[in-house]
Amino acid sequence: MQFAIEKSFITYELAYALTQSAIDHAKTLHLAICVAIVDTVGNLVSFAKMNDCNLIGIGTSQGKAYTAAMSGLSTRDFLSYLNENEVSLTSLKDEKLTLIAGGLPILYQGKLIGGIGIGGGTGKQDEECAQVALTVIN
Repeated sequence: MQFAIEKSFITYELAYALTQSAIDHAKTLHLAICVAIVDTVGNLVSFAKMNDCNLIGIGTSQGKAYTAAMSGLSTRDFLSYLNENEVSLTSLKDEKLTLIAGGLPILYQGKLIGGIGIGGGTGKQDEECAQVALTVIN
């Protein structure tokens, strides 16, 4: 009988590098964003708000990171997953979950170690910033 499982968590150093990479890319797009990085249980590891990012980006970035970490899916794909399985978001009883594009799971050596969420641009722009940030891992 197994009494414990090993779980992998993102380090602050990687979270910081991802945050900075997302911000650097946002600057090339002339965007002001918020970046949230959470671990596999949804705890905030890193957060940054660029000057002039709208205040709504604070909450949406954290919700996107949380959703990606909890589901192991992008926030865009999470909606498809719910629809395919005939599950409503409200039935999950977790107010932190969101369906707004811009959240991606963070994988390292095939293991889920956290989630990244970007807020401040369009869903497509936010997702692009998150995707570029994840190239730090490779």
